[in-house]
Amino acid sequence: MRRFAPLVAMAVVLATRAARAAPSDTTTSTDGRTEIDGLPIVGGDSDIGFGGGAVGAITRYAPGDEHRWEWRVVGSAFLTFRASPSFGVPYQDHWLQLIVPGLLGGKLRFDGRIAYTQENSVEYYGLGNATPTPVDYDSLRYVYQRTHPMIEMYGRIALAEHLYAIAGGTFTVDMLDVPPSTLLARDMAVGSPEVRSLLGSAADHAVAIVQESVGYDDRDDEVVPRRGTWEQLDLRISPALGSFVPYAYGEVLAVARAYEPIGSRVVLAVRGLADLLFGNPPFYQLAEYEDTYAIGGTAGVRGVPAQRYYGKIKVLGNLEARIDMLHFEAVRKPWELALVTFFDAGRLWADWKSQPALDGTGLGIKWGTGLGLRLQQGKAFVVRGDVAWSPDALPIAGYFAVGETF
Repeated sequence: MRRFAPLVAMAVVLATRAARAAPSDTTTSTDGRTEIDGLPIVGGDSDIGFGGGAVGAITRYAPGDEHRWEWRVVGSAFLTFRASPSFGVPYQDHWLQLIVPGLLGGKLRFDGRIAYTQENSVEYYGLGNATPTPVDYDSLRYVYQRTHPMIEMYGRIALAEHLYAIAGGTFTVDMLDVPPSTLLARDMAVGSPEVRSLLGSAADHAVAIVQESVGYDDRDDEVVPRRGTWEQLDLRISPALGSFVPYAYGEVLAVARAYEPIGSRVVLAVRGLADLLFGNPPFYQLAEYEDTYAIGGTAGVRGVPAQRYYGKIKVLGNLEARIDMLHFEAVRKPWELALVTFFDAGRLWADWKSQPALDGTGLGIKWGTGLGLRLQQGKAFVVRGDVAWSPDALPIAGYFAVGETF
């Protein structure tokens, strides 16, 4: 079976609401209220094992306004187990995020996150958009391991109505295990000069990133937007700070999103994205944008395997039709179920100079399409499950995650 993550399967939904001493909590939002949402998850596949965990959020609403939060804590813990050939934990991902949107009289928003991720089945099939399809997809010669704890902190300040700026940074420690028998180790050692230059080394290291951004956001809702646009331009700089922080590179990420209702039950959502890397980034960054995968994976071109393509220049687009199917009340809060149809497409280039041996000479569009479900609990929490097909899929891909895709 083909690997994919996050994992697809859902257990029984648990949603609770925090009890407050004041009886007014059940009738009015004058004194504010706290909403607690949670969902246990189970899943896996024959490659990375089977396991489970939970996702959840605690949201504190502002007094007198049931649509505005004072703060929100979101967390997730997930791991898998495998008994053969020996008992172990092949994949785990844990994170905790704090969001405080109303500082400085509502002008400053703080966002902090810590995470620990251990991936024992990361894949590398080659560089560029024309990476050939392997005949032995599940061979261990395509697999390496990456463990990367991370901390990030950002502040977002309002410049004008809907216009904002962001400043902050991240610090990530990367511990890599690239067996000498793998394709990645071979390309690092005896690949072409262009390939060796792009891949660099597999030594353990850290990356420090400073980010500045500007954006415009007039969506009607942050969790499940139904109208408006959201555009953001990011500049990230990673300085070389010594032998353990060796990578000097820059990144420009431009994202535009638009949401338009069609009638009372359908929302059309569109996103375009370009991610441009300059300088000497670590090789795994060539498959990613914003710490997630680009031409593949759950938040990029769905259906394409997450680490199928690596390159410095990535462009992609997504189109979704989100259809409201069912509204109901349970556990003293509203629930909504939506059906989503989607089409994703994208392309990348290995480097800024022409590399026809790596990227090919044709259009080279990678694409995927499929269906999904969205389950929204209350006003501040949504989970999604998608099933996607692509010419690159083997034979189908599935995803389970928190929040809308975009």
